Amino acid sequence: MKNEHDKITEDEKKIGLEVELAHFKHKFRDATLDDYFDVLVNAEDLLLEVIGKDRYHDLHSAVVPILFHIAQGRCARESGDTALEASNKGIAMAVLATLKKRIDGIRLRRPKPAKPSHNVTLHVGGDLSGNVQIAGDGARQAITRTLIEQGTDLLALAEELAKLRGAISPDVADADQAIAVGRIAEAEVAAKAQDGEKVRAALAVIGKGAGRWMLGTAKEIGAKLLVEYLETKCGL
Repeated sequence: MKNEHDKITEDEKKIGLEVELAHFKHKFRDATLDDYFDVLVNAEDLLLEVIGKDRYHDLHSAVVPILFHIAQGRCARESGDTALEASNKGIAMAVLATLKKRIDGIRLRRPKPAKPSHNVTLHVGGDLSGNVQIAGDGARQAITRTLIEQGTDLLALAEELAKLRGAISPDVADADQAIAVGRIAEAEVAAKAQDGEKVRAALAVIGKGAGRWMLGTAKEIGAKLLVEYLETKCGL
């Protein structure tokens, strides 16, 4: 059982994290395309403590399209194409604005009370069955996650997502498409970690217009597994 001193120490730590997080949010809110990445990287220890490794990596995945369009803008400037430079800068700023909103929404994680575990038997697709530890209200989510990705080779899907990302990045024409590239990068990272739930979550929020563009390109490059995934599980 925790004594009063331990409780005070935990409260002090929480207050300290809240202050650091508020300071980081304010600094990132004011960040520009020139310094946003340094601000994000300098807060690595804080963010790992507050949101965990997976969500921190998700934030970095969202940086991919920003870096891409900054680089494209520089190339355009060197070639004297001011219109293309301005276009790429605008897209990068739009994606950065979306990232700022995500960071503004970060909150300290609250510890969840332990719930009793139960053995349940899952029967999926005839012969597949097994005992799974399910904790209280988490039963529905655990079973859903098992069923959603049944039969999907996530490592192969990650390869096709990487192939798609490389194919569509040079053709990004607006902010929605740039954001879609970031979502594809998020899904790719999640697929490599074999986290099917996060793969679906990243792809499901892509708008219909950018989604159709993404699906069309996936068909053109022969990413059959990805095409099937997008059509059956994302409704594109």
